[in-house]
Formats: sequence, C-alpha cells, structure tokens
Amino acid sequence: MLEVKQLAPDLILDITCITKEHGPETTESHRHEYYEIFWALEGEGSHSIDFVEYPLRAGLIYFMTPGQVHCCPVVPDKMLAISFNANLISSDLRSQKIMEQIFLVNRSRHPSIFIDEHGRMIMQKLIDVLTDELSNTHSDYEFINMIFTGFLRHLVRYQPDDDRAPQVNDGRMLNLLEIIDNNFKNHKQTGFYAEKLSLSAKRINELSSKYFGKTVSQLINDKVMVEAKRELAYTSRTIKAISLELGFEDVAYFSRYFKRATGLTPQTFRNNWKESGL
Repeated sequence: MLEVKQLAPDLILDITCITKEHGPETTESHRHEYYEIFWALEGEGSHSIDFVEYPLRAGLIYFMTPGQVHCCPVVPDKMLAISFNANLISSDLRSQKIMEQIFLVNRSRHPSIFIDEHGRMIMQKLIDVLTDELSNTHSDYEFINMIFTGFLRHLVRYQPDDDRAPQVNDGRMLNLLEIIDNNFKNHKQTGFYAEKLSLSAKRINELSSKYFGKTVSQLINDKVMVEAKRELAYTSRTIKAISLELGFEDVAYFSRYFKRATGLTPQTFRNNWKESGL
C-alpha cells in the first residue's frame, strides 16, 4: 500500500533540513497531498517523481504538486524540504500565476531548476527569515505569506528562458491540469477538456503545447501512466481491475496502451518493480 503523506491541518508551511545522518521519515515511495520543494544544498543523491528518476546535487531545486508519487532512496549530504498547502499562497491573480509558472510548468516539462551561488545566498536569507518567524509562538502568517511569495518570485528568475511559461491571458487554461486530474479516468478525448474551458480542440492544443510543451492527449496519457504504474506497483489488484478503474473496458487494449508507452507489459512492469524492492 502506498503511504499518503499530509501536512497537519494547522501547519501551513514546514521547512525541514535533511542530511544523510538525519534523513527523511521514509525513503520508500509515498504520495504527497501538498506542495513540496526539494532544494539540494550539499553532496549528491537521487530521487524519483512519478516513477522517473532524477539526480539530487547541490544547486538543484525540484518542485512537486499534490498527488505525485515520490521516492528518495539516496539522500544527498544536505537538502531542504519545504512543504506547504495551497492556502498559504494569496488568491490574487499575480500570486497564483507564480504558482502556475513554477509548479504546473515544471510538472509538465522539467521538475527542477538550477540556482547559482549568488541565488543561493539570497534565497537562504529568505529561508532564515521564514524559519525564524515559524519558530515564534505567535507567528505572523501574513508576513510568512509575503516572504514565501517573494521566495517563489525569486525562483522564477532561474527558470531557463525556453522553460518559462508564456503569459496566458485566458485564465481557464491555467485550470487544465486540475481538470485532467479529476476526469482522466472517464474522459480521454481532447474535446471534453476543450468544452470545459470553452475553447475549440485546435485552440486548446495550441495553448497546451505552448504553455506545457505537450498536447492535451499527451498530458492525459502522462496522468494515465502514472496512475497505472502506481496501481501496479503498490496494490495487488488484478490488471483487469486496474484497467477498468482507469477507464479501459478492454484489458487487452490497456496492455497494448501500457506497452506502447513503457516498452513493458503491465505484468512485466509489476514483476520488475517488486524485484527492485522500492
């Protein structure tokens, strides 16, 4: 069974320093129900996000959104884990666009950025201010919101130019990934999402490709594959039951769909995962 990690209801922001000596609560795969930033400060390690492995080395910062599957088998010498719920960020459009630019684009393209020593010094000062304020008995949450939003704004500066999200004036486009998350099992056609956002199929694909670097179909397929892998790796459900859960009435078609995306049959993937011991 895949562990689901949540923040305490009264905890809007948590900043934890993780080292090889004082590692994370678990190095096994788990699912986050909150936003999280992993900032490698010293040494090298590795972790996986949605079954894709990435390096953890000094200067790399990774971003995770709620619902993603995470595993950190090799902890670097030192890193920060910054966890927070969505209600920490102001609801104004400007702050929400910063969130979209960092988390949604990184989820669909590259989940990390690299910061240089100058950037590290600036952001470490902001982290120190946040840590100090969080330690107060009567923390000023408005102040925490302001400083943390500034931290995120500074991070945006380090996104490579070709990865920066273009300005999308149609706010409905920013809801696309959430709509996919909530409907991918029963709706795999682009037209459904186009209708939800009051866009034509052609226009939604144009915006999706420009904003996320992928078509709507590719985004849906990504979500289906993550959920399929999660079910195969962490449950004992039959492949037929998994295929039905994901909206495939024909288990043979699901197997071909899975193999086309991974090069493996669902059963082979499950066997390999069990042998890996992750």
